[in-house]
Amino acid sequence: MHCFSVVTGMTTKILLVAIATSMPATLLPAQSTVTAKDSADQQIHEWLKARAARAFAQHNAETARGSAGHKGRLRILSLADMDAPASITSSVLAGIDERRKGPLRVPAGAIPSTTDVVGGLTATRRNSAELQQRPGPALADVSRTPLAAAERVRTEPSGSTNGGTWTGVSRTYRLPQVGVIILSEDDYHASGTELTVIRETLNEDVNGVPAIAYSARSEDGRGKADIRWVTAQRAYALTLLTDDGSRIEQDQALLLQIARGIQP
Repeated sequence: MHCFSVVTGMTTKILLVAIATSMPATLLPAQSTVTAKDSADQQIHEWLKARAARAFAQHNAETARGSAGHKGRLRILSLADMDAPASITSSVLAGIDERRKGPLRVPAGAIPSTTDVVGGLTATRRNSAELQQRPGPALADVSRTPLAAAERVRTEPSGSTNGGTWTGVSRTYRLPQVGVIILSEDDYHASGTELTVIRETLNEDVNGVPAIAYSARSEDGRGKADIRWVTAQRAYALTLLTDDGSRIEQDQALLLQIARGIQP
């Protein structure tokens, strides 16, 4: 597993980027058995959850003393800097080694179909006027990427509210002959969010910014690719889902091309 740990001034959140999939729980299949990997992932989740809870408690204490800052920040830490237990360290490193071998092999049903993903969305494509009624950050420019020619299925404010405005935006596209691509961006400074990234999981580069990237292919023929990176101002996530997992290597290259073409 690789992950971002996320703590905000108002709530505590754990944003896990699982090796197999990171789709909403409503789109994930029920698990009938618990494997060793499931147990390892659960241990990592509990460890991150405990770290986030401690950070949140510290933030509350600083707020009570009037010494807490309001802007978010990014920290990139090695596992050694985080005092990770040996079992956690070995699990994370094993996941990194697994990703280096190419697309991960995951069980049938672990990756949802593009029909299920689109069907699970609100059937809304918000225009600029509508978005102004629910203000958020200016959208990153995708006009120099293949997304410029894609069908935009949905645009929704996301992140958290700050003074009545949203700090993030999520856009969902349908790209012919490829699949569904979801672009999420969040102004973590505005939301007062602290992002912690494990250094060892960084394995890609987006215009000079370290990134986490991986792909997976399910036994029922679907594919998923994911890239996440954090600039000085925003956190970005790009997810591609396809019903043709045989092309996931090309799709992962396409996703990286899109990431590098996005203009803030």
